[in-house]
Amino acid sequence: MAFSKLSSPYKWVAALLWITSISEFSSLAIYMIWKFNAPIAHLYAALCVVIYYKIYEALLHGRKGWSLIRILFALLLVFCIINSCFIQSIYILPTHSVNATSLLVVTCSLMVFVNMLDEPVSTSLWRQSKFWLNASVFFYHTTSFVVWTVPNYFQANQIMSEIPQYLVPVMCCFFYAALAVSLYLNKRENEIR
Repeated sequence: MAFSKLSSPYKWVAALLWITSISEFSSLAIYMIWKFNAPIAHLYAALCVVIYYKIYEALLHGRKGWSLIRILFALLLVFCIINSCFIQSIYILPTHSVNATSLLVVTCSLMVFVNMLDEPVSTSLWRQSKFWLNASVFFYHTTSFVVWTVPNYFQANQIMSEIPQYLVPVMCCFFYAALAVSLYLNKRENEIR
């Protein structure tokens, strides 16, 4: 896919996919050597905050509530750093950072959906890259919040469950497929213009 034919937020989506791939492969390699990979997850969590900021800056800039969201992204990045240094060390998966990020990006995706309702276009919803991007973010991060929160609760209360681990492959498949559709549609939208 031609990177140059994507609009600004979708270039960041493509970057997110590349960084995610690199993170997953390096996590696997590090885990095979040292039997833990949490430091990669801490770095990835902070990078995701920056990338999602850039995506939603392009989609929501100048919209009602963007100033507050911008401040929340800055505070979230600071929280990720504090979490890595003082709360959940780099030897523990950064579930607090992941959950906080999920809450913020779900809020942003809902804001984009509201903007889409306020400014309807003649193109079918199924053919809009913005719909696929925000549907994937909404589904993935809502599910991710549950997957990362439930084990924390179960662990704190000494309850054993394997239910959340079965959700991960399903949510990842939908997330990446929907992001790929959004990239494809955005490329087509830009070729038509």
